[in-house]
Amino acid sequence: MNVTDLVPQGIPPQWFFGAAGIALVLIIGLAWLAVLKRTFQKRLEAVAEAPERARELIHKKYGSTSIALRSGVIEKVARTHGASIVSLSGADRIWIRRARTRARQRDLRRVLEFLPDTGLFACFSASLRKRRAASILIDWLERSDDLFALQRIALSGPGEKFDGTAALELLDDRLDRIREMTGDPQWPPRFFAVNIMLHSDDERSVRGVWSAFDDTNRFIREMVARDIQTDDADELYGRLFDLYLHDPVFEVRRAARRRLDSQFADRYRVDRDNLSETEALHIMGLLEQDSSEDEALAMTYLSDENLELALPAARYLQKAGVLARLFRNATFSDPEDFERIRRLLTTAASVHVTGFLSELHHTARPAPLMLAARILERAGDSSLIAVLARSVFSLPFDESRQDDVYAATLTTIAARGTESAFELLRQELRVHRYQPDVAGQLLEAVPPRAQPIVMDTALSLLRDPEFLCRDALHALFARFENVDFLPALLDILQGGSDADSRPARVSAVKILTRAGLPYARQYLLESLSTIPPDEARELAALYAESAGDDFAKRAWEIINGRDGDTRAALIAVLPAVQDKSFLKPIREAVQDADPRVRTAAIWALLEFGDSKSFNQAVDRLRDPVERVRIEAATALGAHGTAATLQEVKKVLEDEQEVDDVKRSAIAGLARSEQKQSIAILTDLLERDDHWDDVAIEALAHKRTTKHVGELVQQLKDGSPRLREKLMRSFRLMGTDGEQAMLELLEQDIPALRPHVTEILEQTGFVEETVRKMAHRDSVVRREAAEALSAIATLAAFRGIVLAARDPDPEVRVRVTRALEKLDTEEGKSVLNQLENDPERRVRKFTLWALQRYRAREL
Repeated sequence: MNVTDLVPQGIPPQWFFGAAGIALVLIIGLAWLAVLKRTFQKRLEAVAEAPERARELIHKKYGSTSIALRSGVIEKVARTHGASIVSLSGADRIWIRRARTRARQRDLRRVLEFLPDTGLFACFSASLRKRRAASILIDWLERSDDLFALQRIALSGPGEKFDGTAALELLDDRLDRIREMTGDPQWPPRFFAVNIMLHSDDERSVRGVWSAFDDTNRFIREMVARDIQTDDADELYGRLFDLYLHDPVFEVRRAARRRLDSQFADRYRVDRDNLSETEALHIMGLLEQDSSEDEALAMTYLSDENLELALPAARYLQKAGVLARLFRNATFSDPEDFERIRRLLTTAASVHVTGFLSELHHTARPAPLMLAARILERAGDSSLIAVLARSVFSLPFDESRQDDVYAATLTTIAARGTESAFELLRQELRVHRYQPDVAGQLLEAVPPRAQPIVMDTALSLLRDPEFLCRDALHALFARFENVDFLPALLDILQGGSDADSRPARVSAVKILTRAGLPYARQYLLESLSTIPPDEARELAALYAESAGDDFAKRAWEIINGRDGDTRAALIAVLPAVQDKSFLKPIREAVQDADPRVRTAAIWALLEFGDSKSFNQAVDRLRDPVERVRIEAATALGAHGTAATLQEVKKVLEDEQEVDDVKRSAIAGLARSEQKQSIAILTDLLERDDHWDDVAIEALAHKRTTKHVGELVQQLKDGSPRLREKLMRSFRLMGTDGEQAMLELLEQDIPALRPHVTEILEQTGFVEETVRKMAHRDSVVRREAAEALSAIATLAAFRGIVLAARDPDPEVRVRVTRALEKLDTEEGKSVLNQLENDPERRVRKFTLWALQRYRAREL
């Protein structure tokens, strides 16, 4: 039998077989779907028995679309195995979402049947939009024997927003039950109820809404402040203003403020003086950026010392662009306004509000740069310090130095600079390396942490013979955190004069000595000859203190060595070490063949105070080498005993000696503490005009009370020619000499008093002191009155009586004490001259002062 025989007549075979194929596919497909459905159902039943297998059997095998398509199976299993299978399968989220968005009746019924606790609000939301959905919800509510069905709706969507007007229309017949929900202990039912009552004009509903202003839940208070509608404007304004000032929740206060702005803009006012600190803080957090009143209020609080209030004020002013505007527009032309801006911005920075400093990218004016420097020193984005430095260093130099902008920037770099700022500082140092005052500022601004960036430049400056700012450079090396520079310094010391200049070698010795490196001591001792003796003594003392016995051992090796420069340098510094075991070789060195060693030995013996060896030093006054005689004359003149000074005097009297030696002797006598040094110098002035300038200047250095007394004695007994020369010395003494003479007057030595007062008058001291009686500072006037009272000459009393009406009582007391001196036989002559003074004002004040003095006596 042929297959085609199966085809009914009149039907084309291809059609028949095509239809048969389709039918077969459909049968197989349906069978397969049945298998899949059955498999899914078995898996659901397995999960119902073992919930922990939900991920393995359902979630890994079925997506949300597949689960949605199998909702019927899930529904069927849920009825036999319990509603928990809906959640275990993940269908709960799908059903609730579809109920909310599509609002189909079947979806709502599934949710209401199986997911009432979590999906009720989705059904409620759908009911507000579609009548069919509403009928299903109302039917469920009517069939429900749950007295708290409405609470369950609220709890399934806690705090979710919904259309209160539509909800009122839907649940109008249950309004009494809704009002009862305002007393529910849980906040979602209260929120649900108030949202509906807001749209009811029932008196009880209105009263409930007003009560909601005091609800314990923030969402309810926020909703009421935002949405309440009433004709009672005064009550509403009061409630809103209370929330604005006192509610602890920002969102509630914000809702109240916005409502005040929208409905009571013409009425809303804040009286700062009557605000508590908490109220002020609440207000500051809700200022409006386009409000001039709010801006003024924020400026007021930013000026306050209360940083807690300054913080919200600064944040507001920064967001409003006010701080940036103040910073950008600052100018030095109005100092008071500049200081006001500085205080405001500094306060903002103190509470870490520094965004306005980003304006540094757009300004190069000195005043804003100065503000930035002061603020960035303590707060703000440290990366902006490099921006600041670049701007300041780019200004014309005179302009950047003006108003201390330059110095303030360097201080900020030192305090909080970054690597970028240090690099700019390094470049600036190279530009100004030959300007000592500027280079010093720059070096002082380099902090230890900048060493990796600036060390090469520092070494370059050290080797530069034209670089003069050495002390600041040495201090910089002392601040460095490590001694990575040691190899470079040793190269400088070992390279000698051919490789590096003397200033470089001196700097290297100083830096190494202060570094206190025990493994570099020999380098230092052998390099002492490169630096000046005074500085070498200081460094040797530091070395000896740190090295202990090792110093003595190495020093003996050098003293017994052959190099004259090294031996002389070491001998010169030994007095600073205070080790007298070296006296013997020093005495022997006075006779050394090397003039440099002999010179060093002379100074060392005298500075040790070894009087037994002074005769050996005196012999060097006749040394064949002039340079040795010059040093011996200076040293013996400065440190010699009374007997030794007689030998120095012989040098001054020796007509065969060269002037340079005599000049050195005079310079030494100027430093001597011996009383006889004054006699030698005055004798020289008396007999020889050739040395007047040098000797007068030498005597001007004798400024102690003892020395001034001896000089006054010389003036008292001297010839008119000597007196004139000594007066020149007194004039050169300045303040120290004048103070010494006042102390002499206090000692009340009758033989010297007239001569001391004569000196003070001739040097102009009395006139200067009289002028001080008009000084604005009462302390200065008191001191002047005391000095004039001690001098007690006619010129002094003319100044004293003019101060008889001084506003300061202490000055008047001193005037009265001075007048007591006129009530003596010696004072009558001065008093007579004052009473008959050619200047009427002096006569008048003398009479008045005397009347007060005599009245006090009575």
